[in-house]
Amino acid sequence: LSSPGKHGQSVHQFAVNYQMKNNGGEGYLRLMEFQANRRTVHIKTWSPWLKKHKTDAQNQFVIELK
Repeated sequence: LSSPGKHGQSVHQFAVNYQMKNNGGEGYLRLMEFQANRRTVHIKTWSPWLKKHKTDAQNQFVIELK
């Protein structure tokens, strides 16, 4: 969800819950990698327990910051 902030900036909100999956969520974590250019954030979903990423569009994407 993106909402306008107090000063007109975009505020990005995430609510991710993998607990309904097998074994209490299979260890999935939402990772946010802030790029050095300060313009993009790369979002990935990773399970260290399964040693794999979720690669669909809802679990791996890029946010452009303004």
